[in-house]
Amino acid sequence: MSPNFDVDQTGAQTQELLDFCAEKNILPDCEMIAMQDINHAFERMERAGVKYCFVIDMSTLSAQQPAS
Repeated sequence: MSPNFDVDQTGAQTQELLDFCAEKNILPDCEMIAMQDINHAFERMERAGVKYCFVIDMSTLSAQQPAS
């Protein structure tokens, strides 16, 4: 991308890519993790042991917070 990129054009290109993926049923490979597993996930990422995109299950966030 050149330094003089057009934000609207970039958005249009992104939408075109998303539309193509939807048309062809191309989906990302994701691995759902609990919030308490974030450190382990980061360690795996550092070792290049990740084949997916990590998605944090936000419902597990409340389990991490101390009770009031």
